[in-house]
Amino acid sequence: MKKFLLAFLSVVLIFTFVGCAPLGTPSRDPSDTDIDSPVEEDEGLFTVSLVYNGEPFITYEDISAIWTANDGTGMFNAPFDRKTGKASTSGLDGIYKVTLSKTPSGYAYDPNGYFVTNSDRKKEIELFKILATPVGRTGTDFYEDVITLNAEGVYRFNFTKSVSQRIYCQFSPKNSGAYYIESLADITANEINPRIDIYEGSFAFKNPVPKERVDTVPEDADFPAPPRSVYTKNFRCRYTGGSNSYFPFVLRIDSTVGVPATLDLRIYKDPNSSGSIEKPQEYKLVDIDPTVTLEQMPDETGTYTMLTKQIGNKLLFDSSLYGLGNDGYYYVKAEDGTLTDKRIYAKLTQPNFIIDFSHIDAIEGEHARLRFRGKDYTFLIRGYNGLVKRGIYDEAILAKYENAKSYCDFVNKDGAYAVTPQLAEFFREFSNASYYFHDGDGYLEHEGYASSDADQWLFACGYYA
Repeated sequence: MKKFLLAFLSVVLIFTFVGCAPLGTPSRDPSDTDIDSPVEEDEGLFTVSLVYNGEPFITYEDISAIWTANDGTGMFNAPFDRKTGKASTSGLDGIYKVTLSKTPSGYAYDPNGYFVTNSDRKKEIELFKILATPVGRTGTDFYEDVITLNAEGVYRFNFTKSVSQRIYCQFSPKNSGAYYIESLADITANEINPRIDIYEGSFAFKNPVPKERVDTVPEDADFPAPPRSVYTKNFRCRYTGGSNSYFPFVLRIDSTVGVPATLDLRIYKDPNSSGSIEKPQEYKLVDIDPTVTLEQMPDETGTYTMLTKQIGNKLLFDSSLYGLGNDGYYYVKAEDGTLTDKRIYAKLTQPNFIIDFSHIDAIEGEHARLRFRGKDYTFLIRGYNGLVKRGIYDEAILAKYENAKSYCDFVNKDGAYAVTPQLAEFFREFSNASYYFHDGDGYLEHEGYASSDADQWLFACGYYA
């Protein structure tokens, strides 16, 4: 009898333990909820998860998802679970905007792009890695401290000085095409209003007067307007350009919370663009003119002086001031029009009057100054060491130029070489490409200089007086 009772109890216990889990469901740790339960839909849960590069992203920071009713009648929040990577809530009814209490360190997202409804309760928020801006650049001006952006992605700018702070930037795409530049200010928080001033110009010169001030996108624009609210109105600009072109702009904000404040800027290619608008620019390295015999320049005496003449309130570069000697170098003319024995020199390895050619390789993006209109003047001005330092040439090119000499290898103690027609033509092309003289609105024209197209090469030159 005892054996029968024991057998009966054993069977009862077996069925008791099996009954603890539904048939067909594997046993799991109750805290392990990384697999969606079908009960979730029945209970009406709204869930938010993070993704990066198409993969689930689990944050270990204290971050919450926030659901804000579209009509402003309510707000819910829930923290992200560090095991499942999800934030969940219930009790929502209607349309809600989804935002984050903060973003994971080093990442950004579009705070205006996610909504849920009763029939669309699950949402994945895409994260973007914040791209680094050039080290040491804070964007205080367009020349010495401009922030150059080359890649598509999201950049973060910090306004720390005042709400009137201006951050100077320029976008120089690596590939030709049409791009959008847009702000990602949170219209739900409604705390800052981003602005952008658009300028025209090259790397070397920007028109000081902005072409356009953009607070938002007009209704008649040929692309959709970005999100906006009563106070926060995001901007979106469209730029079409070739590789190594420049789109200069200044970022500004209005703020109800003062500073510090941050603004995320996203740059991406227009998905409706056909892609490249032109073939990638090819540049041919310029060699020393075969008619030029390079020679060591003498250490001249006297004061190195710019060659100009005063016309009213302008300093004029003029052909009456110079002439070409029989030795292939330019010389200063006397008042009677005859050539003097004073050679015209250009400083290549030390600062000149207008530009420091020795500094070109050290500035982010400034290689464009020596590469324009299909020609690459790096070897001509910087020599073999300039090719190596630039770091963009293949082994065949470096091998070809390894023992070659250029003008910079024969300069005098002041870093100057006497000007040949080849150097003069480079300086003229350089000035032209940099908008130094541009129908009265060029960079040097604003500084009090004047010149014809043929004589503008003198900006880089001087003589020993």
